[in-house]
Order: sequence, then C-alpha cells, then structure tokens
Amino acid sequence: MEAKELRIGNLVNIKCGLFDDAKFEPCVIDFMELNEIHQKHREWIEYKPIPLTEEWLLKFGFESDDEFIFEKDIRICKTKQGYVYFDFSVMDPICDVKYVHQLQNLHFALTGEELELID
Repeated sequence: MEAKELRIGNLVNIKCGLFDDAKFEPCVIDFMELNEIHQKHREWIEYKPIPLTEEWLLKFGFESDDEFIFEKDIRICKTKQGYVYFDFSVMDPICDVKYVHQLQNLHFALTGEELELID
C-alpha cells in the first residue's frame, strides 16, 4: 500500500511496536500518518489495507439482500476476488474493490460525500 492510494480519513490497519504482542488495529489516516507512510521514517510502524468484508459494508450503513449489498444509488456484488461496485443508474460494474480505503475513495469520487461509519 502506497501513500498515493490514501486520502485523509481513510481507514487502514496499523501496528505500532516491535514486540511480538503488537497487533494491527484499524486507524483513521490523518495528515501526519499520511506523511509518515509517504516518508517511511518510522520503521517500527506497519501499515496494511483493511480487507473489505460484508461486516465493514454493514458498518458503513449498507444493507444486504440475497444477491447484493446496497446503499442509496449504489450496489455491491460479492465475487471471488472481492467486491464489484455498481452504479444503479447504469448497472455496469465500475471496478473491483478489495479494501476499505478503496471503497471510501471510490464512493467519494462518485458522490462527493465521505463514506461514514454508522454507530
């Protein structure tokens, strides 16, 4: 994962520390984190994308039926490789989405709105 793939507000997994008990935890990227990812100054911090799962889609307010997961004017279909993002207006697949930050970026690019976690 490279800094150019990320925007401020994206969710990624971060592991801080050199100890065996350090674990990856979801974290919201801010300006400082984005700069650190780009500069690669702190070797004791590791960044990984968060795999997109149905659980994450539900956290973003999507709903599911037997075939699709959907929200407003968007449909997402599960495939073997990940998820395919559809726009209701054309019903053509836009792209494959495998990670949470990719979904956040695509949603923002298409709607101009941030994809927010639902409490």
